[in-house]
Amino acid sequence: MAQQLKVIKIGNSRGVIFPKDVLDELNISAGGTLLLHKRAYGRGYTLQNSPEPEAESSITEEFLHVLKKVNTQYGSALKKLAEK
Repeated sequence: MAQQLKVIKIGNSRGVIFPKDVLDELNISAGGTLLLHKRAYGRGYTLQNSPEPEAESSITEEFLHVLKKVNTQYGSALKKLAEK
């Protein structure tokens, strides 16, 4: 079954508005990534949801140690600043 999708202008580019049920079915969210494949034979393209790579944590034990030290020393002052 084919569906018509609306093409909109976004700056110098174009965007396509997908129906919510399609986005939900494919688990696509704003800011997500899609892969666009050109078909080998014939005319057309195929879209595929690109799985997000697992983020590598840059929080080290040393960072946590320093954070705890700063929080102990300046915690009350930081809380007061956050309330302003």
